[in-house]
Order: sequence, then structure tokens, then C-alpha cells
Amino acid sequence: MHVPQGVTGVEWTPSGDRLASSSGDGTVRTWNASSRSAISALSQPGERGLSSVAISSDGAYVAAGSQDRSIRLWSLPSGDIAGKIQKQGAQSVLFSPAIPLLVVGVTDQTLQVIDQNTRQQVLSHHMHVCLGPCLRAPSLK
Repeated sequence: MHVPQGVTGVEWTPSGDRLASSSGDGTVRTWNASSRSAISALSQPGERGLSSVAISSDGAYVAAGSQDRSIRLWSLPSGDIAGKIQKQGAQSVLFSPAIPLLVVGVTDQTLQVIDQNTRQQVLSHHMHVCLGPCLRAPSLK
């Protein structure tokens, strides 16, 4: 599996049969886990490099934090553009496993929660300087 400008994030689909990777070249690539072959390369017009990738718990959407500090969305498995959420400083993204929420780690050290259906922010909390891996803690209890 080769990605031209480096892999910046990876995420399994809930079924475990596909993998999505974000890249510095501005694409999200989906991969067949069994054959290790590329399925698709997703991008949006004017896309800059991507900093992270997440897949919704139902496997219907993939989100990526963009270096233009927005969040890019695509439908899976079609690969159709599902939208762009303009969030100044968006860096890390993570879908809730149980409810339609998208959590965003922002460069101003806040954690923002966005309703996946309305695409409106429902919570903002000043966190700390650790983004990315900190959002992937096994339990937030």
C-alpha cells in the first residue's frame, strides 16, 4: 500500500473489511483489507493535505481533518462528496460509536462536538495540548 505524500491517519470500517487512510496529498484512500488493494481515492476540489481520518460507526461516512482547518465528508461506499464543515483549526476527527456526533480536536486546544445530522456544534470544551492520539483513549469514563 503506497501513499505518495505520507499517511497522516488510518481507520478501520466497523465491519473490518476495509481501511481508510488520510494523506498529505489531500486524499482519503480506501483499501480492501484482504487483498491489500486500493478501492478508491477520495478528494474534494481545492483540497490541501489531510491531518486525520475517521469512519462513522455505521460505515456510511468518512470524515477527514484538512490542513485548511476544515472537516471534509464523503459517503461510503459510493465515495460521493457529502459536505464540508468549516471549523477553524480542525485537526483531529472521531465519530461517536453510539450516537451521530463527530468530535473534533482543534488547534486552539478545544474539543468540539458536532451533530452529524445538522452539522452544528453542540459542545465546545477547552481541553489540553494533546490532540490526535488523545482522542483515541480506550475509555473516556
